[in-house]
Amino acid sequence: MWIAHALLRLFVFTLPGTAQFFTSIGFPGFPAYRVFLIVASIVLWLVGDGAGATRRSNFLAPRGAAV
Repeated sequence: MWIAHALLRLFVFTLPGTAQFFTSIGFPGFPAYRVFLIVASIVLWLVGDGAGATRRSNFLAPRGAAV
């Protein structure tokens, strides 16, 4: 779903079109590019980790940390 969402924004609506949509709903248009990069980064992170994306990260929460 995330991959389809990112590709839809990129190829169908295009980044300038997404910026125009942001403007039409009252947000400034320039963050649309940053939002796309964030969404694309999340997609790559989830796809790259695969099943590991749902596991606890020792980097983010070491074993001795309270959960």
